[in-house]
Amino acid sequence: MKNTGAIADILQRLHALLDQCAAPEVLSGEELAVLMGEWDREMIRLESFTDHFPDGVTPGDGTRERLNRLVKRINEVQPVLVRHKSEVADQLFSENRRVQALRQGYGAVVNGPSLFRHQA
Repeated sequence: MKNTGAIADILQRLHALLDQCAAPEVLSGEELAVLMGEWDREMIRLESFTDHFPDGVTPGDGTRERLNRLVKRINEVQPVLVRHKSEVADQLFSENRRVQALRQGYGAVVNGPSLFRHQA
């Protein structure tokens, strides 16, 4: 049984997903979630071959090199994704603080006269 072609196809798909993930700032949150779901499915497919590895893989067929390239790409893209996630979290935190400040300001305006009356 030859697994080389199937593994190569999966690795090609994983590389394509990494290409898309390398620029997370152009993706919506939903698009990024879809890509991560596809990534998980492809990794499960790849892992199904590890039970039989290296059966069906011919030495020198390039499988090891393709796997090494994938690991290298993961190491290149992962910091980009982590940085993007951190930036999004910072933006959400800032927005949350802004909304809280607006709420507090609104509460002071609405409740301001009653607070004054209670203090007088």
